[in-house]
Amino acid sequence: MSEEQVGLNFKGLKEMPAYDYSQHVGKKVVIADIEERKHNEYGYYVLVSSVALDSFENNEKEVVEIKATKILNLFTDKDETGNESVFVGKGSKTDLFLKSMGIENGDYKLLQGKDVQVTKILKGEKTYLTFEKP
Repeated sequence: MSEEQVGLNFKGLKEMPAYDYSQHVGKKVVIADIEERKHNEYGYYVLVSSVALDSFENNEKEVVEIKATKILNLFTDKDETGNESVFVGKGSKTDLFLKSMGIENGDYKLLQGKDVQVTKILKGEKTYLTFEKP
């Protein structure tokens, strides 16, 4: 048996080190994914994500990727026959972001492959990585 008794330098309860998101702020990266989604309560939106900035293995041995993301809200309308359509609202935050990226027609799919700069936002006590035009 390869076991031995040791004397530990026990210091009690200590805060675990948090992930340092600020190491990625200011990096220029490329938009890699654009996912169209629907939330039951809030409606349609687009989740736009960068390439992976970092990755680590969690306690379940699954690889977790750190990416910068941005949510673009969409609006819905119904035509006279009741068919639903989805659109970017003129003057909305989504429209303003797309225009800052050189997209004038609201086609968010054109974001794929565009260069962005990583920034961070705080919501409550949580830090999120997002991006803006470089």
